[in-house]
Amino acid sequence: MYDLDSLHAPPSLCPLPRSTVVAICECYLLVVYGCAPNYQLGLINPSMHTYRQLPNLSFPDSQDNMCAVLGLCHFSDELGDDLKVVSVVDFLDNSFERQVMVYSLRTGLWKQIECTTHDDHVSKFRFPGVTLQKYLFHLICTETVDCKYYRFKKIECFDIKAERWGPDVPLPNIHTDGVDFELDEPLHLGVLDEQLCFVVQNMNESTFDLWVMREYGIKESWVKLMCLCISYNPLTFRKGSPHELLCKRDYSSKLFWYNLEDEDEESIEIEFPGLRTTWGHSSTAYVCKGSLLNIPGSQLIREWCLEEERKLRS
Repeated sequence: MYDLDSLHAPPSLCPLPRSTVVAICECYLLVVYGCAPNYQLGLINPSMHTYRQLPNLSFPDSQDNMCAVLGLCHFSDELGDDLKVVSVVDFLDNSFERQVMVYSLRTGLWKQIECTTHDDHVSKFRFPGVTLQKYLFHLICTETVDCKYYRFKKIECFDIKAERWGPDVPLPNIHTDGVDFELDEPLHLGVLDEQLCFVVQNMNESTFDLWVMREYGIKESWVKLMCLCISYNPLTFRKGSPHELLCKRDYSSKLFWYNLEDEDEESIEIEFPGLRTTWGHSSTAYVCKGSLLNIPGSQLIREWCLEEERKLRS
């Protein structure tokens, strides 16, 4: 973990073993660790180095049989603060089954929201979801007949706080009908400056274009912000500079600043040690807020790791 105000300083590490970040909300990270089918989920406040394990949520024996997307939402209501986690799993066998589960930190329980059979929602290619405010967004694509390409289908939206599906989000006019995209090319759906963003390969120009939705839900509000000849993941703007964007190269742990006005790239000579891939996708970096807010029922990560080691030895 690096501080954006001092990127060249040594990193602060959260030593949770064999873990992968799958969702982020404000100062909280949702991580998954372990092996199928016994995955474990947990919440982390990286600023406090605290961790809370969540009750087990079973997954199939093989990741090849499912597409899973998880989201995280922190909110306040008349009952106080709560953190909710949503799990959307599509099974890729002949059943075309979808299961939606929601966990509330307030109740300490998982609740089934949906268990349906409908191939309109099932996609063999589901990219990692992103959380913006109280919503989980995820991109669904369809496979071409020859299984070599995919086509964009839609961005689905789940209201985590209300525990129900919302309207699909319109895609930008990124290509004309019938244009396909190679399966092995990275594609990012993310959040930039509290706005939904989308990086896609432009096959006509051989570039990777960054689109930002200025007004939520309005198709015409999608704006192309920049295009580069390399694949990348936009992270955040430099503090006090709305024209300098921090990005991470795909298939690499290297970061760089990109100046939108000068169209100039400034490399940052730091790398994230031990950066992993995320459930079959290219390695990912996240930006979260620093906060001293505690996760109820949490403990220091180092203490939890020591307890787990003692359990393994006994």
